[in-house]
Amino acid sequence: MKKLLLFSAILLASQASAQCPYFSACPTDTLYCDNSTNDTLYWNAAPHTWNPGLMLSDLPEGDVDLGIVARDTCGGQDVSVEYTLFLDLDGNDTVETVIQSNAAPPSGKVLYNNVLSPNYALGDTIEFDHRTGLPDSMKYRFGLELTRDADMVTANLKWTTGIENLLYSTPKFPLGRHRIVWRIEQGGVEQFCEYGIEVKDCAPPVVSCVAPLTINIHPTGTTSFIGK
Repeated sequence: MKKLLLFSAILLASQASAQCPYFSACPTDTLYCDNSTNDTLYWNAAPHTWNPGLMLSDLPEGDVDLGIVARDTCGGQDVSVEYTLFLDLDGNDTVETVIQSNAAPPSGKVLYNNVLSPNYALGDTIEFDHRTGLPDSMKYRFGLELTRDADMVTANLKWTTGIENLLYSTPKFPLGRHRIVWRIEQGGVEQFCEYGIEVKDCAPPVVSCVAPLTINIHPTGTTSFIGK
């Protein structure tokens, strides 16, 4: 009887440890609706960022606030968190650029078209932060902000600057469909959470006229042009 109870206790302990760590929730595919104007200081690296659909190399971008919560109800070693971000920079609905939190590229840069290379280590180094007059340490790079509270770890994908005193900002992703994979690990046990990200231009169209051309929009939704 004692052996049976001991075996049951070991079995329950092993089952509990196999469930640690775990995600509080894994999001489904997420839409980020952007209403901002294009910022020419980011994601403007012709010819790599040429988007044939938009006929632009200066890619429109929007704020993307990505985060995950991991929990450890088993105690023991700290939970480690990593992400692998897959970006589509040319707007063809196929990701080609990969950024890993544990091997992030230098400040202001990403490795373009590295998705098929071993460990995502090869590709063309391009700039995404085109702000001038700043030292490299103050240009944005992809980072990971971690907050720990009891058995909960909150991880957020951020742009960060600085070396000793890190400053975190919400990153801007080009419009399009991207993907992220979160990985948490504790004591050799790992879990994954993967979902899609779409950044979409949701601003209503604006009609502007070049003089002397004018456009009349009728109640029926049709238009007429007046000009010389």
